[in-house]
Amino acid sequence: MKRLLFLIALFACMAMAHVQRPDAVYIDGKHCSFSSYPLNEFISNHYSEWPFRPTFSGPGDGGGYWGFWSIRDSLLYLDSLTINTWGRSSIVMGNGKRMHFSVRIPLQEIIRNSLGTEPRQLLKDDESLYAYFVNDMLEVSCLDDLYTFYVKNGRVHLLKREPNDLIGVKKKSRERSRQKKTIRPYREGSSPFAAYYFVLDNLRKKRDENDKEIHFIEVRQNSIFKRFEEFFDINAVDSWRSLKYDGSQNMAYTLYVTPKEKTPFREIVFNFVMDGKTHKFKDSPVDAVELFEKSYAAIRKNPSFVRWLQEKKSKMNYRDVRIERDEKISALYRVVSRDEVWKNTGMPGNYVASLTLNGVIGAQYKFMLNDDGDILVPWAIPPKGENFLNVANDADENWVRMKYCREPVVGEKEPSGMPLFCDYVIIRHDGKVEYSPKSEKP
Repeated sequence: MKRLLFLIALFACMAMAHVQRPDAVYIDGKHCSFSSYPLNEFISNHYSEWPFRPTFSGPGDGGGYWGFWSIRDSLLYLDSLTINTWGRSSIVMGNGKRMHFSVRIPLQEIIRNSLGTEPRQLLKDDESLYAYFVNDMLEVSCLDDLYTFYVKNGRVHLLKREPNDLIGVKKKSRERSRQKKTIRPYREGSSPFAAYYFVLDNLRKKRDENDKEIHFIEVRQNSIFKRFEEFFDINAVDSWRSLKYDGSQNMAYTLYVTPKEKTPFREIVFNFVMDGKTHKFKDSPVDAVELFEKSYAAIRKNPSFVRWLQEKKSKMNYRDVRIERDEKISALYRVVSRDEVWKNTGMPGNYVASLTLNGVIGAQYKFMLNDDGDILVPWAIPPKGENFLNVANDADENWVRMKYCREPVVGEKEPSGMPLFCDYVIIRHDGKVEYSPKSEKP
């Protein structure tokens, strides 16, 4: 095992010189990028589960790996493959970008773990892999140029330059992606590359620990923070200074923590601000502990929701979890009062907090917790192929997106025949799912 980890470490790097989310490809002397992911089809056909952790984006959008390709002599080659994760501390690279960590997976591992064969005959002297497994129509963006080419068994049969119509390319890509086989979400422990992730995680953890000691000194000097550390293990800290109108500076902190008691949460994110003059917390960490305890007490009253959280924890296809009290929430494109929502949706009991599971861009799920265990769901956009408590799936019309059914009337005392809000869901503490009226407008 030690020898394996040593070999893996040789492929690890603290930060890549070139960061690019779509797979990169070198063509006609230009650095370009694919509009899709050529490896997805191969992976979906040869793994029972998605083998890459979605550290940047979800399985339907690339799935936590970066491939670097090239076209030579009308053949497509995979030159290298890395798994990646962002750094979480305030330490940034010299160019101002947040540090990230990468571990290179030897290309022969991709084929060996898929087919169970030794692929030496497919590897070139430069260790690039002939991409015989790619059969697709691929679109490539090269700054101002767009290319489309057809690949069959790794051989490029057609290469043509297209007008720079990005809207058209994106539309074609979306249409083609709907026809592709759905890839199930990553589950922890299912990946054949677990040892590589071990190294990747330890690279980030080591840096997190170092940065925590440097940037967390002032916080730990505050006596009220001891209660917070008694309750949570602090995994990483991000901090930055914010300038106030009077010229003084506040210190803002983002804490990535894990509850010390057993819960269905891998990690929870809290934000705190310390006043630059008094050096006291504006929002007490003790209040955060109380908020979590009340929230978790409400969650435990809803066993079906607890099971869903545990299942979600293993899939690892979300970015972070946050627990906060909301005064305002979004009803699609409008911001409305939380109390107004609570009243008009007929939620019993008292509002406790909002639990949000965030994706790469925006919230995947928003849950408003009630102290009797009922849960109002104003927002749920599951990743492709994932079913949410039989409430939503990958069809757009089944997403949960609360909106106004009608315009509210100022001073209205008696309810009208039409409810104020539509398109939300309530998960009762007994596991029953109640659907709100459907809005007529899309």
